[in-house]
Amino acid sequence: MVFAVIFFTAQISVGKGINWGLYALVLSANMTTSWVKYIRLRRNNYELAIAIAYTILVFVMSGYHIYNLIMSSAIL
Repeated sequence: MVFAVIFFTAQISVGKGINWGLYALVLSANMTTSWVKYIRLRRNNYELAIAIAYTILVFVMSGYHIYNLIMSSAIL
């Protein structure tokens, strides 16, 4: 995760834009942790809300990354 954040920051700082795929990877670790806390450790509904929020963010960022890949494709 640390390397993903470093790569994400480096890409923004050199002017290549935001790589939403890297950001989705970073958040997916938090998403997984939240789901494990809720399911395995029988945590409260707060963990469920956090897990759902992370899941939505990961899906949105993954979708946006795939959309950017399709739109910038040289094949199309």
